[in-house]
Amino acid sequence: MWRRMRQPSEAALGVGLAVLALWIIALTSQLTVGFSYDNVGPRTVPYLIASLLLLSGIAIIGDAFSRASAERGSDDPVQWLPIVLISATLIFQLFVIRQIGWIPAATISFAVCAFAFDERRMLLNLLFGFLLACGTYILFNYGLQLRLPAGYLLEGLL
Repeated sequence: MWRRMRQPSEAALGVGLAVLALWIIALTSQLTVGFSYDNVGPRTVPYLIASLLLLSGIAIIGDAFSRASAERGSDDPVQWLPIVLISATLIFQLFVIRQIGWIPAATISFAVCAFAFDERRMLLNLLFGFLLACGTYILFNYGLQLRLPAGYLLEGLL
């Protein structure tokens, strides 16, 4: 089977996306939902994201084994730095969002993701990320009544 593979790096990316999707599905299925939610509750978006990730992973794996992939050649190698930086940013947010809060975590994540896409003006990235994080915090907490974590440092201020 592996001898027929045309693009092993693409297959690895596809497998990684599929595993991530299955992990998200497993975590989402453990969410406890109260009676106050309508048909569209807190599980809907994670399930939607997981299903799109799974479909993307399967499509990438299929492409890695196809003849069209071999005909394209490997003129455009996979750029691993953006993939690693964005993945690390998502994992970072997963582990620190409750401690440091939404605004600092989203600010740092925005700056790192912008850096991954070759935007090197870090001060501007941090400023724009901060403004975007503040805007989404206000929208979710006060407009939609969905609480994003403030973190231990900002809890008294917000």
